[in-house]
Amino acid sequence: MKTTWTVLSAVLGAGAALSLSACASDGDGSAIGFNEITRAQSDTLTSACEQFYGEPKQVASRLGLSLELEYAPDGSANGTCEYTSQYDDTIDLVVSEKKPEGDLVRAKGEKYYVALYTRDSSGNDWPGIENVDKAKKWLESRAKAVTEDYDTWLASLDPADGEFAARGDQFRTEEAGESGALTTPGSTVTVLPLGTADYVVVDGTYLRPADGQRFVFADLTVVDDARSTNELAYELRVDGQPAGDAAQEVLAGATADGATASLCISVPKGAADVSLVAAIGGAAQAISLLTAEIEDDGRSELLQKDFAGGADAELMFPREVEADGETSGWSNGSWSRAYSTSAAIAAQAFSSVAQEWAPEGQRFLGLTLDPDSPEDSAALTLADATVTINGQAYPALTWDPELSLFRFLIPSDPARVQIELKVTPDVSRLSNAWGTVDYTLDGPVTYEWIVDPSQLRADTTDEDEPLTS
Repeated sequence: MKTTWTVLSAVLGAGAALSLSACASDGDGSAIGFNEITRAQSDTLTSACEQFYGEPKQVASRLGLSLELEYAPDGSANGTCEYTSQYDDTIDLVVSEKKPEGDLVRAKGEKYYVALYTRDSSGNDWPGIENVDKAKKWLESRAKAVTEDYDTWLASLDPADGEFAARGDQFRTEEAGESGALTTPGSTVTVLPLGTADYVVVDGTYLRPADGQRFVFADLTVVDDARSTNELAYELRVDGQPAGDAAQEVLAGATADGATASLCISVPKGAADVSLVAAIGGAAQAISLLTAEIEDDGRSELLQKDFAGGADAELMFPREVEADGETSGWSNGSWSRAYSTSAAIAAQAFSSVAQEWAPEGQRFLGLTLDPDSPEDSAALTLADATVTINGQAYPALTWDPELSLFRFLIPSDPARVQIELKVTPDVSRLSNAWGTVDYTLDGPVTYEWIVDPSQLRADTTDEDEPLTS
């Protein structure tokens, strides 16, 4: 049932009259620490409420209420002491650091507030200013009795294990730093450092760091590239050494679901660096959980300059050569193109095929063909494909007929790429109206792709199809 805050009614429950009277007070209650009451666990909050406000019947007396009060079942939490009357009306007394809103009566001590809230189905107004003044006077005494106890409270907490790690827990941190993003061959890792904190809350229990340890916090988001087939190994390291098993387990959970996860890791107080490391192809890329700085020899920047997409080729046809040596334009009427003019092109600093990084200053380029009728032409070889950049030719490194993939090694940041593929039609498979043709061809069919990296058409390739190089 939805609960709403209202002013205390003049008539509660089944018509019982509410009035603040001049009932004698048997003392205001004892002083209490702010954290002692606002962070008390469910099994200790009742005693904290009684220490600070008195027993329920004393609370009614001190407020001048002609009601019988008792603790609301499971109602007290977060510094709120909740009581119910015999008419199911509810009274809350709240300690807070921020100015309360929607309260009936509140008072402020040197630093903290104590506020009175009431909930009632009728929604009638509070019956009299004199009664409000009496309640406020008592709340003022309570607000002045709330003390600053953070250091004492913190020291009283149970320590976490020295290799403690968790994600998604509540914590108190310093102001967040600047975020950073690490680009890997298969994901983007974003880290927002949240600094350190004095405690964490795990399953409702407050824990402080173990002696000689401190908590480090960061928001971590790992977004996988849906078109990548690369599998990275993620690891947390403290001053270059692998963190404990608990930290690695927490990291594994955080990198698996793609959502932002708040991490808490216990590290030695003197630790200078805590980093997430992504490893693949014999190289490691690191991003600090303390500063979001990246250490990866520039690989992240290289990967950000990868380009991929679709492009269409121009076709250049050979000439027919008759038996008497005469040449003419080739009609190519019965020849089925070996490959579509549309191809997928990917230039990448890391090869998903060879699982290796390109040498410094270079980049792998993959040309993935779309087969139509390759059986009508001679089988392709490495020599049939060439990349030309600024007049320099770059031969193919590999040709994979099963993937229809040529791979090249080219300069890292080309402004323009020319790719040439030579396909030799099998004349013996050609025919015309009179049967098998009796001519030859003076050369291959040439496919030419002119690629501007900034103009590749991403819409010409299947979003679910990996781009390879």
